[in-house]
Amino acid sequence: WNHLLNRDLSTLSSEEQDFLKGPVQEVVQHLQDYDVRKKSDLPPKVWSLLKEKGFFSFIVPKEYGGLEFSATAISRVVATVGAKAFAGGISIMVPNSLGPAKLLLKFGTEQQKNFYLPKLATGDYIPCFALTGITSGSDAATMRDVGIVTKVKHGKTEKIVIRANFSKRYITLAPIATLIGLAIDVYDPDGLLGDDYPYVNPVNKQVGITVALVERDHKGVEIGSRHMASGVAFMNGAIRGRDVDIDFDQVIGGKEYLGKGWVMLMSCLGVGRAVSMPAVANAGMAFVTCYTLLYSGMRKQFNLPIGQMEGVIEKLSDSVYLSFINNATKNLSATLVDDGENPAVASALVKYASTNDMRKCMDNCMDVLGGKAICDGPNNKTQGPYQAIPIGITVEGANVLTRTLITFAQGAIRAHPYLFAEIEALYEDDISTARKKFRSVILKHIGFSLCTGVGNLWHNATRGVFLSVPSNTIAPKKYYRMVTLQSKRFALLADAVLLVLGGRIKAKQILSGRCADVLKNIYYAMAILKDYENTQNAKLLPLLDYSMKRLAYENTQLIVGVIDNLPSSVMRFILRMTLFPLSKIINGVGETPPTDREVVGIVRTLYKDPDLMHILYKDVFESKILEDVYDDYQFLQKAEPIYKKLKPLLKSGELVCGYDADWRDIACEQGHITEQECDILKQAEHIYYKQMNVDEFSTDATTYYGDIDTDIINGKKTQG
Repeated sequence: WNHLLNRDLSTLSSEEQDFLKGPVQEVVQHLQDYDVRKKSDLPPKVWSLLKEKGFFSFIVPKEYGGLEFSATAISRVVATVGAKAFAGGISIMVPNSLGPAKLLLKFGTEQQKNFYLPKLATGDYIPCFALTGITSGSDAATMRDVGIVTKVKHGKTEKIVIRANFSKRYITLAPIATLIGLAIDVYDPDGLLGDDYPYVNPVNKQVGITVALVERDHKGVEIGSRHMASGVAFMNGAIRGRDVDIDFDQVIGGKEYLGKGWVMLMSCLGVGRAVSMPAVANAGMAFVTCYTLLYSGMRKQFNLPIGQMEGVIEKLSDSVYLSFINNATKNLSATLVDDGENPAVASALVKYASTNDMRKCMDNCMDVLGGKAICDGPNNKTQGPYQAIPIGITVEGANVLTRTLITFAQGAIRAHPYLFAEIEALYEDDISTARKKFRSVILKHIGFSLCTGVGNLWHNATRGVFLSVPSNTIAPKKYYRMVTLQSKRFALLADAVLLVLGGRIKAKQILSGRCADVLKNIYYAMAILKDYENTQNAKLLPLLDYSMKRLAYENTQLIVGVIDNLPSSVMRFILRMTLFPLSKIINGVGETPPTDREVVGIVRTLYKDPDLMHILYKDVFESKILEDVYDDYQFLQKAEPIYKKLKPLLKSGELVCGYDADWRDIACEQGHITEQECDILKQAEHIYYKQMNVDEFSTDATTYYGDIDTDIINGKKTQG
């Protein structure tokens, strides 16, 4: 806790703030999501701005002409542009995530850095990274994209090159890319690398996965075709190559990095997952949640804003919760990257969790918005994010794989305090040394497990009241105890799962997925507490209460699910008695969900203090769209007392609200309202129709009619 709470969350530098206010807003002004989707491309002006203003150079150091922005700044830029048009956010995200620039910075030779990085910074090179093929996605071992070390004529002499044949797909920016980061599996059948070369497989002389840089116009490269992904319009396509000769100096890092491509990729992938996709997902959640909250506060049915109906509140509160917890987690993850860490496990869980949460959030909002959300057109603010959901679920590691294999099944080995050391001991060449090391580590492991078990029995029986908590905190101490107790439960549970299943853990993916979710919820809870301590906004306490209770309850159900599905009846009994000793007598920590009253309270708190809505997106992106809707919502609240004054007259029938006559003028003439109040009502009606209307097209859908005149009495229709 001290390590987490003493760490400062990343903030934007003055240069980064100026970039958000300047170039980013300039790009956003030229983006219209509907036009981007219909034209399947960003406007030419936007592409020019992205290159000229350095949007592809955020991770490039200043010495090479780049902007060298923090992960937090990259997150804000991607979120702000992505909130206006998803394709724009993705186009910025990829070059600043996993790709040639990142790999060059970490592994490139000085010559490669000096040549490529300045061109990447200026946009002379548009990069893409080609890894996925038809037979290989996350399973690189099945890659059929092969490079053969061979000799070719070079003038009057011969030189050794890698002759590659490949077929890649799902490559973001491929249709417009001018520099390809290419992953291929290299073999040396003729032994041209030398008799002493350390082949991965000496039998077939496999060198291994290798990453090289290939330019668009390189002989044999076929590039430019597109995939149309979900109608979102971001550039994504295929790359093929036939007899493409690659020099060793095109291999990132040079000849000594032949066969080290997979290690290179894994060392860089965590950063992209921790920053890019969570930023886009969080932007989508924050935007649609705040938009739907405001819409629900304006939209009336049965003379009541639908935002006051509990059926709608249930959906809204879920979306508010998802936006809140993911914003906090995004901030913490970006901070970890800015502090120079490569949070491989945390980035994996944040990627799959944030994109899954975006899907839930969008479904909630679509249910509430109804026809407003499904009728496409320039004024539909939610269609773009909704269409983009499958992309977030799929890219940078499909969520099914990331959750069930990477986060826990692989992460547990690396994160466990003793397990990896035990595996290393088993691979010692000297048997005596191996036994000595293994004996030492396994005894520590057994001691660790026994202490964890005894500690769990005691703290679960006493409901965590004796757990130590950090001092000088703003958040209630009980939540620190709650998270600590759940962490202790997870530590014992993880040990038990690994003990019972061993190597079968990768096959038991439903169970390992539950374990991943437990870890994810603990990480999210810590991020929420950290963010609350950072903001110190007491108004957020109801949301903090709800979020912590919900995460703890969900974790309890997941832990029970893991226990119930372990194949060992003895271990099931031990874990139940240790982790939930009082379950039959009294509810323990995390065993009760938030009440309906708390669910309703979250949304009503936001409506009572609408400025709190800004908190959901103020550190995510800047949005004139939301600001305009917010202003309209505020004006309608100003008009509400006037409506209430006329409600008895409308109910009695003395005043008829229809389209055949202007009932507002009638009410004014009869002295029920003043002329000023009449003007306010007219403006309020104009705003209401503007926000409630949906786009209209001609019957053949070829002509757009634009906004319908909100003064329906005049019956005007403008053709767009």
